[in-house]
Formats: sequence, structure tokens, C-alpha cells
Amino acid sequence: GAASAQSSVTLYGLLDIGMIRIDPKQAGAAATTGIATGVQSGPRFGFRGSEDLGGGLRAVYQLENGFSVDDGTLGQSGRIFGRWAWAGLAGSWGEVRLGRQWAFGFEMMGSIDPWATGFNDAGIQSVMSTANAVRPDNMIAYRSANLSGFRVNLGYSFQTNGAEAAGSSNNNRFITAGASYSAGPLMVVGT
Repeated sequence: GAASAQSSVTLYGLLDIGMIRIDPKQAGAAATTGIATGVQSGPRFGFRGSEDLGGGLRAVYQLENGFSVDDGTLGQSGRIFGRWAWAGLAGSWGEVRLGRQWAFGFEMMGSIDPWATGFNDAGIQSVMSTANAVRPDNMIAYRSANLSGFRVNLGYSFQTNGAEAAGSSNNNRFITAGASYSAGPLMVVGT
């Protein structure tokens, strides 16, 4: 028999830079004008792809870098792919990913945020707890297939900041979960 694989890779990005003026209107606080990066959304570039493995199974991955447009520095504590860095398998049953990903509180609530998690203080990230607005390292995550409008996501990080050490107390574990239902104009999300 013959075998063939089909793959796709997408290179994408977003630049966000502008002029801002902050005038605090309080005694002793000076107004400032300057260039700001990430006014609405964090600047980024990334790669995402999919490779058909046959039998309805696909290998999937995403690497995404965050940076400042005004000075070119890396975001997310200097990580080259600090926004996303994961690989996994997908099929009709859903998807399993391994690596650095969003916690589901941030990811799933972003789908109902009118600012799409942008605009800093206006977005959902300012009202969600810090635990829900993180990108844990070393996470295994399951995303279910769409089951008549229902989706369930569950993730477990073995060490949220990428420095796990066997036999030590350094393993800062993290559990994240969420569920959603969507039908026509209705969407309900819980994390």
C-alpha cells in the first residue's frame, strides 16, 4: 500500500503600538506621553501546524512568541516562545496537548469577553484571578470534541514555572478545568 501525509504550517503575527498620554489628575503625579506597545493586544508572532497521521489522527503544535514592538524585548519573562509552546495529538475524540498553554479560565472566558482578553484593565484578565490568567508550563491538557454544543477541558501542570525536580518539594502543581455550551447565539462558560 501507499502512504501519504498532508501537513500545514501557518505563520502569523500581530503588531500593536501607539502613542498614549497618561494624566493621573492627582496631586504630585505628572502627566506622561509616550510610545506604548500592546495597547489593545500583546504583539506576537507564531507558528501552528498540523500533520495528518492517518486513521483520523493528527499531530498538532503551536509556538508563539510575545515581544515589545517599541524596544524589541521578549515578553513572558524573556522566553522565546512564552505565549504558547506545545505539541499534541488530535482526533474525533478531541485533543491532547503537552507543553506551555493557557489556563482554561483565561482561554475559555476570553471567548465571551467583548474585548477578547485585550485592552489590559478592560479585558477579562483583570477580573479573573491570577490563577486563571496564567500560562502554566509542563501541562498535559485534554480538550473534548464538540458534543452537541458541549465542550469540556481539563489540564494538569506538573510544575507551573518549568523547574520541576524529581524528589524535591519544587513541584508546584496546577489543575485547570472548564466547560462550555454553545447553541446559536447562546454561549455559557464555566471554569
